[in-house]
Amino acid sequence: MKNLKELYHKWREELEKRHADKKNAKKYFDSSDPEIRKEFSDWVGLENEIGYDEMFELENEFEIER
Repeated sequence: MKNLKELYHKWREELEKRHADKKNAKKYFDSSDPEIRKEFSDWVGLENEIGYDEMFELENEFEIER
């Protein structure tokens, strides 16, 4: 299984493409939203939902590496 960082990047890029034409697209990948964390966890296939701190870290790393 790929690491979470790689999976987050793929997931995030797909979301940004899908919602690029929408205002406030950030709401679709906001790590503070429990529904978003659940969606990512399901997409990745995690047994337990990813926590806010870990998701926030992935989000920040993604932004820094842009």
